[in-house]
Amino acid sequence: MDKDLTIERLYALYGKLLTEKRGELIEMFYELDLSLGEISSLTGLSRQAVSDALQKSRRALAECENKLSLMDKFARADKVIGEIAALGGEPARLAAQLKDILEE
Repeated sequence: MDKDLTIERLYALYGKLLTEKRGELIEMFYELDLSLGEISSLTGLSRQAVSDALQKSRRALAECENKLSLMDKFARADKVIGEIAALGGEPARLAAQLKDILEE
């Protein structure tokens, strides 16, 4: 199974919309880099159940992005913030504040 950084970004944006259990599985697989077998051993779920839950979670996260497009909006906002920061002075300070807000 190919580990995709997009899923980590989607999880950062929409992870709270998943069930607690699915969120834990995503964290184990993507953030802790555990294998399906390792997750299976830790959770008591079969490898197939872990795989199925991860697949459903990825679909749910992608569906959220399809509906809300937050990744795209944040990327566009980040580009504008970079352009404002390049102006220096007060605009750069405000750009830094906006970037902090977006990263919360």
